[in-house]
Amino acid sequence: MRSRYLILVALAAVVLLPGSPAAGAPAGAPTVQVRPGALPAGDRPAVPTQVGRSIIEGDTRVALPANSYLLGRSGTAYVVAGNGRVLRLEADGTRTQVARVSEDAELVLSRDGAHVIVTRLTRAARGGDGLVTVIDASTGARVARRTFSHYATVVDADEGRLVLTTWTPGRTLWWDFVSGGTSRIVGRVAGHADIRADRLATFTGDPYDGGCTVVTSLTRPRRTLWRSCREAVVAFSPDGRRMATMHILADGLGPSSVRARTVRGRAIASYEAYWFGSIEWESDRVLLLDTHTKRRTALVRCEVDECQRASAVRRDRGLG
Repeated sequence: MRSRYLILVALAAVVLLPGSPAAGAPAGAPTVQVRPGALPAGDRPAVPTQVGRSIIEGDTRVALPANSYLLGRSGTAYVVAGNGRVLRLEADGTRTQVARVSEDAELVLSRDGAHVIVTRLTRAARGGDGLVTVIDASTGARVARRTFSHYATVVDADEGRLVLTTWTPGRTLWWDFVSGGTSRIVGRVAGHADIRADRLATFTGDPYDGGCTVVTSLTRPRRTLWRSCREAVVAFSPDGRRMATMHILADGLGPSSVRARTVRGRAIASYEAYWFGSIEWESDRVLLLDTHTKRRTALVRCEVDECQRASAVRRDRGLG
């Protein structure tokens, strides 16, 4: 998640509306209408990113197999999933199958790239349990397996442990899959977590029934850093000092508005487009936004109100 790049600025690149901040944003935070076709071209993304049917990282471009998606990087390879398979793709195009998995499984690659976490719903007729299996990201060998009562979702993993959450009852906990131990973090449902940044975003209840977002650290989950009943966290910066948020009830294709904030809630900037797909931090201060208009799409890099394209503009083949 580290990068070096030159921010290019052009008046045609973005439309700034200083007099019209996004709803709920302080007047001092700029609102940027992101128009990929008008942006200057910048460097390619410095972190592995799926752009259309390719993985791009700096000067490296690797074609994705059909119907596959990127999980992340593991050593020199990229780990991808699709069609019931987990594959390792090398920069030279070499493909190695790591494992076969159920097509309805949820997959997460640990931040250290060492493990793939596979979660499946079992006993659905009885409310559902979460069967969580950890496999080696290089060999596919099973490392650990455990069933958690009530359907569990893994929100992050790194260096032999993971954070998972359940809705009924609402709880978030650690599982050390090396030792087998578990420990409670907080009695709320997690929406997002970043172990390396020591950050956790949870909900006080169902957002469709008045639930609010609470941001804390993982190590001090009782100390609230920020609370909002209008926005949900989608990504924390690598150093944990900033976050990207969207409307708490955003659904459909993706949010039409994304906000950059400090972890204590100060608005830095708002970004608006027809809709945004993936949202991640390229560095501690720079966002990568998969930006869509009604007909075109491009990966866009933004730092406050300065944006540039990190990919070519291409025709949007999605539902938008």
